[in-house]
Amino acid sequence: MKRLAVVLGLFLAVQQVAAQAPSSPSNGVPEAAPAEPPQPFDEWLKDLQDEARGRGFDEKLVKEALEGLEPLSRVIQRDRSQAELRPGFNAYSSARITRATMERYLQ
Repeated sequence: MKRLAVVLGLFLAVQQVAAQAPSSPSNGVPEAAPAEPPQPFDEWLKDLQDEARGRGFDEKLVKEALEGLEPLSRVIQRDRSQAELRPGFNAYSSARITRATMERYLQ
């Protein structure tokens, strides 16, 4: 259970950082594919472990939660084939977040 909590906590932290990244203008043109291939999983995992340590997570907890993780090809394949993500975030959000939704949120 601790392992799941740590992974979810780190996932949320990564999502927070990603949300702060500058977005491209919404001009109706689908976003281009990344110019570089994604970071290899083992490098990403090492960076995640380093980030967890840097955020003050105990070494024992980091090892217990993150050591020996392997990517699941079916999860990666399904993630990359999500239809909602293909048009890009700006097109997706502008089609689903209406003025009425924002007004309800801001009340």
